[in-house]
Amino acid sequence: MRNDVFIAYSRKDSQAAESIENHLRKSGLRCYRDVKSIPGSKKWIDEITEAIKSCHIVIAIVSENSAFSEHVDSELQIAFNAKKTFLPIVLSDDVHLSNTMEYVFGKRQFAFAKPSLEAVLPSIEESVWDVIDPLQHKGAYDDVDDVRKRSNYYKEVKFAEDRYGLLIGDFPCGTTRIENSAYVMIAKPKDYLGFEMSGLPRMAEFVLEAGISKQSGPDDHWFGFEFGERFPGNFYQFLLNGQGTIRISKHWNKEWHDLICIHTMHHIRGGNSENTLKVIRKGTTFHVFVNGRYTVTVHDSDVRAGKLGTVVGWGIQAAFVDIYIDCIDLKALFTNALNLWKELKILESKKDFKYIVEYDPYGYAEYERNPYLLLTETRPDSKKTILIVIGYRVFAQMNDSLPSAKLKEEINRSGNHENLEFASVVTDAGLVEEKVFMQCPIITIGGHLGNKITADFMNQSTYDNVSSKGIKIQHNMEKGDRRVALWGDSAEDTAKAVDIFISSGLLDRFLTMIWGRNIHAQQSHHAPPMTGFSSSL
Repeated sequence: MRNDVFIAYSRKDSQAAESIENHLRKSGLRCYRDVKSIPGSKKWIDEITEAIKSCHIVIAIVSENSAFSEHVDSELQIAFNAKKTFLPIVLSDDVHLSNTMEYVFGKRQFAFAKPSLEAVLPSIEESVWDVIDPLQHKGAYDDVDDVRKRSNYYKEVKFAEDRYGLLIGDFPCGTTRIENSAYVMIAKPKDYLGFEMSGLPRMAEFVLEAGISKQSGPDDHWFGFEFGERFPGNFYQFLLNGQGTIRISKHWNKEWHDLICIHTMHHIRGGNSENTLKVIRKGTTFHVFVNGRYTVTVHDSDVRAGKLGTVVGWGIQAAFVDIYIDCIDLKALFTNALNLWKELKILESKKDFKYIVEYDPYGYAEYERNPYLLLTETRPDSKKTILIVIGYRVFAQMNDSLPSAKLKEEINRSGNHENLEFASVVTDAGLVEEKVFMQCPIITIGGHLGNKITADFMNQSTYDNVSSKGIKIQHNMEKGDRRVALWGDSAEDTAKAVDIFISSGLLDRFLTMIWGRNIHAQQSHHAPPMTGFSSSL
């Protein structure tokens, strides 16, 4: 069985070790302290080794007794080799560390039993939990880090400067005011009082952290935060009470549902004490931390997006302070995605549009354009999609349409539709008119007299060795240039230039450069032909 804490100590310090163990056990930690085995025996060695290897942290009681104990030295060496975290607790100032202690503790922070061991037991407990909680609940802590990493909005709410949309005054259900930089809510005895922080953005995933305290009212009544729509819409509530209970509820289709309710958590302070509540929403998951400790996780996806708000239950007066918010601001995300879309960074923009469609399927009125329609619109990606350019005049299209269609088919055979790795045939006039598309990799087909883009390229690119007197293949691929010109003295020569570009391996070389993967190794993968764009862009 895994232990959270291994206590290394001298038997002469048993009273101190027992005090630490009892305090940690009351906080819910599993401790191992050797009190039975015969030191030095095989059973002792096996048991001690397994207990150390299975723990999260080693508490070492440092005293004159333990500093020169061979058995403590052995335990510390085993723990060091197992790369365990140490928390050394020094019982007196005049202790001289053994060589082993100096080596294994290194520059670690020591805890000193001042003014007494009993006085520092709470800080020892906190230090131990700081190590163990992230190990026991790694997924929840990783979700916090992930949401904060992807957040595009951060706000430290200071009520002395801004109310962030929360209302102040007297209302039918109660009263609100700003008092000592806190937002204070006072609900009437038979009403609950809740307000939306309308000054904050509409969000999907978020990390909310705040100090909240009940100032008066029954201990079994609730106070906390809401997320979603305003009442009577759909929303979640994340609540505490004065009995040390955490509750997550959902108001859905005008009915209430308790998602979870956990009573009397050790790390939640009861009565009118202040608690730090942290709520994380990632995907369909909500994690709740109280006073820096993981508390509970629930999964629910009915309410996809909304705003945050504060709420207090019947007859409760509560204060909200030190509010910190990291979130995915959906409107800002859409604006950024639309800018990327306009710049032909389509793959990047699609990730954000898909996110918005997933989390805010009914919130299109908030945005400049409908993100679902933008997702369904065919548009080239400037990094991945290849434009095959032919002349817009009738003779150019008649002569160059067949070789351009052949080249397009060859490109799409190696491409990946999902990654926008495909080719589309467009006209030179369309490209000149909408110059943003010049950012894409381009292959022109047809001579400079019938193709304005070839005329631009031909004086800037070198002739490949496979070119001949009548067949022209121009590029600067060795310099990373993403432009190729294929043309000839006649329509027949232009068609041959396309054939040679394909058969000589130059096309594979070009695609490898554009798509960043070895085309030769993936010739067995055939993507379905793409219809691409209209001939006029």
